[in-house]
Amino acid sequence: MRHDDEGDAQEAFDDMHTDPSVYLYEDDEGRRPARNAIAVVWPAIFESMLRGWSEDPAAWPTDRTRRMFDQWFDCDFASGVVDLGSIDLHFGG
Repeated sequence: MRHDDEGDAQEAFDDMHTDPSVYLYEDDEGRRPARNAIAVVWPAIFESMLRGWSEDPAAWPTDRTRRMFDQWFDCDFASGVVDLGSIDLHFGG
């Protein structure tokens, strides 16, 4: 990714590792494990992460591949999440 200030690029990279993004995946009763879902959703995650670094798509790498995604990002999976908030979650759809 091109940046005017390499310090900003390093700061964004460091932030990504100390404050990672979390994506929820709808459990479809085991028909498609979350690890397999990455094969479908990696482009959207990649774009979302790039947008967090730069709002200008011209600054993004143009030839984004799954291999590049795997090199740039670590994916960890958890089987559950606990909502400690008092506000009800609303599902879209």
